[in-house]
Amino acid sequence: MSCKKQVQTYWSENPPGIEVEQRASRGSRDFYELLDKERYLVEDYLLDIISQVDVEGKRILEVGCGLGSDSRQFSIRGADIVSMDLSPSNVVLTCKGFKVCDLSGYSLVADAESLPFREESFDYVYSFGVLHHTPNTQGAIDEIRRVLKPRGWAIAMLYNKGLSYKWIWLRHGLIGLESFRKS
Repeated sequence: MSCKKQVQTYWSENPPGIEVEQRASRGSRDFYELLDKERYLVEDYLLDIISQVDVEGKRILEVGCGLGSDSRQFSIRGADIVSMDLSPSNVVLTCKGFKVCDLSGYSLVADAESLPFREESFDYVYSFGVLHHTPNTQGAIDEIRRVLKPRGWAIAMLYNKGLSYKWIWLRHGLIGLESFRKS
């Protein structure tokens, strides 16, 4: 089995937060409300970070949406959100979450190393704890750079050796970060 297939299989079988289905029927509105509540209890800083981003009317791509909690938050705030994940089952649940929570958003199965979007398509690309799992992290970063509009923002969290994780807020074209530099 290829490395990418192993990543896809793992996250399809182990989506973060799925254990809430022991208390709410998978795919129900209660399921998504409980899923989101627990996510933001554990990672309470995320809502503050998401709320600091001016997303109303902006086009956002979430790379590695999992079960869609953060994508739903962007939708609530008026973003034109596109959620993608390598796991087909996660995409199905994210799509259903938009529907049962009466939110707008689009979900698709896609590979971060080969994004199926035109160049300069998004105002923001958001990725929480995903990019370091791809076999070709630099390829995924290059793809994010490609789909960001000029002066767009990439907001990413990567796990870092020696730290539990590290947030990286990158302004497109930031000096010293060549992989995000736009000419």
